[in-house]
Amino acid sequence: MCLYCRKHGQHNFRSYSLWLQKSFTVVALLYMRQHECDFPRRKDALRTPIVLPLLCLCFFVSMLVISARKNPFIIIYTVVMLAVGLILYYIFIFPQRTLPVFERINKKSVRLVQLLLNTVEFPKED
Repeated sequence: MCLYCRKHGQHNFRSYSLWLQKSFTVVALLYMRQHECDFPRRKDALRTPIVLPLLCLCFFVSMLVISARKNPFIIIYTVVMLAVGLILYYIFIFPQRTLPVFERINKKSVRLVQLLLNTVEFPKED
């Protein structure tokens, strides 16, 4: 029973985050369409009618609302997971503009993985 609940909760989280990602993507595409002079575009690019992205956005948002009404805690899980992912992104992927605390965490985690996997750090190229 508990294993079923965990799998069901993970499925709810994945579907909610999927609909959230699709909603943000459509909003970004609509923004790019409104500010078309700022973004490079090919002359022969296919342009869809504005109704289609708006219909998709309405559908995606309705799926978000339905999922949230069924299980309101899914919003908390999703926001926490997105925040953790954003922090990990800034620690490991974007280290040039991070806080010094993140740099220390990154260096210590690299050292730990090197010790666990018995690997050698390559010298930096200047």
